[in-house]
Amino acid sequence: MRKRRIEPIYNTTYRQVRRRYVWTRTLLIIAVILVAIGAWMGWQRYKQAQLKRYPIQGVSLTQDNGFIDFQQLAKHGISFAYLRASSGATYTDDDFSSNYSRALGSDVKLGVYHVYSFSTSPKAQATNFEREVGSKTGTLPIAVQVAFYGEYNQRTLKQPSTANRLVDFIRILRKRYHQSVIIWCTPTVWRLLKDSDIGQTQRWVNSGSLTHAGTDISFIEYDDQGSVTMNGQTQTVPRSVFNGTKKQWADYLKVIAQ
Repeated sequence: MRKRRIEPIYNTTYRQVRRRYVWTRTLLIIAVILVAIGAWMGWQRYKQAQLKRYPIQGVSLTQDNGFIDFQQLAKHGISFAYLRASSGATYTDDDFSSNYSRALGSDVKLGVYHVYSFSTSPKAQATNFEREVGSKTGTLPIAVQVAFYGEYNQRTLKQPSTANRLVDFIRILRKRYHQSVIIWCTPTVWRLLKDSDIGQTQRWVNSGSLTHAGTDISFIEYDDQGSVTMNGQTQTVPRSVFNGTKKQWADYLKVIAQ
């Protein structure tokens, strides 16, 4: 007669406990995933509700965004686009000219922007910008993007000489192009600049939020990893809005055209 193998009782208990542990952990993981999905969907609904307050949608584009079909942008509700032209005293965007030329045949209002450098002179940067854009400055205000980088931080902007150099750069652009200029920066950067002569300049805030936008703000970048659909494909592009209604947008375009 075959001898039956008898296992210690603690083996059976251990398997039961382990089985319960695996099921409990699995259920917890599923619960966390469901909560995360619910939170994401809730955030998306909230963001869409916020966006309804801002009917004028826009994008900012660089060579990193690849080929852009501006007719498709307009078809999907994009009213304006800002194109990076230059950065500092030497860098230029490879796709600036081609993007600008293709955008002219669309209903998308165009603006151009320069990424400001703290380490090069205002005159050299203005020369670089002018060399790249020529007369292709669009119909929107010229934007100057100001951001911290490397060793250039809050301490840098607290120095009066830093703000004065930025003021000089803006003055050069206004004089050369007889066009309004807008500062594009985060709320932190703006708090360090607003007490200088820049405080009277239009503002484009990069906040990642559509709430608490004051009347002194013209544009809001709310998603630097946004997306647009063109010809059935989704492309990642930074998304912004005009801080106002359709009527205010029409009035704004009339004012900046004067």
